[in-house]
Amino acid sequence: MPEYPIPLIAVVLLFIGGAIFDRYRKRADQYAQQRQYPEAISAYTCLLRLNRKNRDVLLRRGWVHFQVGDLEAAIEDHNKVIQMSPRDGSNYRLRGIIHARQKNYDLALRDYDQAIRLNPEAANETYLNRAHLWVYDKENYQAGIDDYTAALKIVNANLEKSANLTHHKRDGFDVELKNYAAAIYSARADAHRFDLNFDAAISDYITAINLHPDFADYESDLARAYLSNKQPNEAIEHYDRAVSLKPADISLLVRRGSAYYDMENYERCIADCNQVIILEPENAIGYINRAEAYFALGSYAEALADYLKAQSLDATANLVTAGLAITRFKLGEATEAKQLWAKLLEKDSQFSDMAWVGTELHWAKPLVEAGQQLIDQSK
Repeated sequence: MPEYPIPLIAVVLLFIGGAIFDRYRKRADQYAQQRQYPEAISAYTCLLRLNRKNRDVLLRRGWVHFQVGDLEAAIEDHNKVIQMSPRDGSNYRLRGIIHARQKNYDLALRDYDQAIRLNPEAANETYLNRAHLWVYDKENYQAGIDDYTAALKIVNANLEKSANLTHHKRDGFDVELKNYAAAIYSARADAHRFDLNFDAAISDYITAINLHPDFADYESDLARAYLSNKQPNEAIEHYDRAVSLKPADISLLVRRGSAYYDMENYERCIADCNQVIILEPENAIGYINRAEAYFALGSYAEALADYLKAQSLDATANLVTAGLAITRFKLGEATEAKQLWAKLLEKDSQFSDMAWVGTELHWAKPLVEAGQQLIDQSK
């Protein structure tokens, strides 16, 4: 049969059965999968002219509207679906996601609540959506933790059921479910960390790692929690594991280097910065962090060279200007140092407060002391 363009097939479809309808729906799906969203919307709209009450097509068009940011159109499609299937909780969950994207948080929460009421035994995804809203949009960490816990109750029950299956039946499925549970434990750990409950965060990150070993992100997040809990040695241990799993991950090297910096182990910090620069020679953060470590060791010439390189990569950064100022000051270039600090004060008067500067720029004690000396001599 000839391939008619989708916008012209309406008359043909009036005379041909559902098999051809499905054929063109698959083509519409291909447009959506290939991110050809205008074509996908046109195709789904054409199909809906033939069958206005096709819930599946409405949902798919609503998803595409959501992808292109036409949230009102997405809501309209989901409203129609809910009118046709008011007892299907999954539709309320999807509409809730759209409301959340619109920042209509109360409407989103109402839809999530309804989805959970309608299908409490399979509401884990809804709990996760609601938890994300509580934690990241409303900063109600305890409410988010409660929802992550509710999701875990459902997922852990499924894990117990999986354990009772034969090995052949649960092979693959069991691993996927464990990884899913690990992601939820990690998300709950994040909420605990935001809520400054570092012991609880550490416990959840460890559980996530036990469920999904050899996953660098969980090792890195656990290291961050240990650092926040003032357990730097444990933090380094898990940063080491993360780096061993993803040795070319620059963000992990930067974080471990920063941990060494906080521990005043400046040589190891420099070693990690060296690796960052080898992997990405134009990485400004690598040069800035190495400059700070060199400065803390009293290697001012090396620090100046790194600050100048960082300036060539990011000339507007206050962090670089401040570093150049104190380094030139230590090298005896007082006039240039005072001019640089004056520029900082023009941008932000808080640079007159060294306690603020040290916290804001995350400077070690030697840098803070040099900054205070510079400020004192500039008066």
